[in-house]
Amino acid sequence: MTGALFPGQGSEREGMLSLVNKKWGQVLQFDINTGKIPEEFNQIYNVKLQDLTPLGIQMGIYAVCASLWEDTKKYYDYRLVAGHSLGFYSALYASNSIDFLTGIYLIKAAHEAISDVTGKGNFGMTAIIGLKWDIIENLCREFRDIYVANINSATQVVVSGTIESLEGFEKRVNDEGALKVMRLPIPYPLHTPMLKGVPDIFKDKMSAIKLQDPQIPVVDHTTGEILTSHGDIRKTLTEQFTRRVIWRDVIKKMWSYGIRRFVEVGPGDVLTKLTRWIERDAEVISLDGGIT
Repeated sequence: MTGALFPGQGSEREGMLSLVNKKWGQVLQFDINTGKIPEEFNQIYNVKLQDLTPLGIQMGIYAVCASLWEDTKKYYDYRLVAGHSLGFYSALYASNSIDFLTGIYLIKAAHEAISDVTGKGNFGMTAIIGLKWDIIENLCREFRDIYVANINSATQVVVSGTIESLEGFEKRVNDEGALKVMRLPIPYPLHTPMLKGVPDIFKDKMSAIKLQDPQIPVVDHTTGEILTSHGDIRKTLTEQFTRRVIWRDVIKKMWSYGIRRFVEVGPGDVLTKLTRWIERDAEVISLDGGIT
């Protein structure tokens, strides 16, 4: 059986907007630029990552995922879909729980809610490779305002916190023997208790949004549970901000369900590599290069 995986922020690459379906390009180009629609419609496909805001990158990733899904969904019989953080919106689109424009609205609403809560705070996220997640969690307790945000695999973890605490924490995990420590270009303490207050704001913003029961079950990236109703999806959408992403458990849940082929539907191959680490016998495919 086959499952679809949708990547989140960090999967972006130069030139990815060339994959965006033209029917959505005009909507996207208005939002990711300055608000002025270029004279030539196709200019959107030449936009550089350095010219995009963090919100623009998020919407660009979502549009690429949705476009690749539409272009390739006929090739596989998908039984489950899952999205990593931002990728959850793409998974909802693929499941027919939301339409494309609703996804854009939800991403913008989430961004606004997070900005309202964090204000001009000095926050960030750091990826650590080569230390077990429980060791990293114990090290977090030595610092103020540092939390495990993503358990991507047993030895690939992301933490969120204040910049001041992150700087000390990065030195600490390097001393502990981490193979790689990398600050991510994300200026928010995502998936931590530091976003307390975001769920209430976001809940108000999405109150008028109508969700459908998914036609393909969706795996919750924060609990590993399989979501089959619009009520469960609405709950996850609201509560995801303060919950950590447990991607390792997502892949293991899909494996236990019988998924043996994992198809990454989005830019890059971040989730393809992670899946190989988590389930070494899995067949993994990245669609960034097209169907092969």
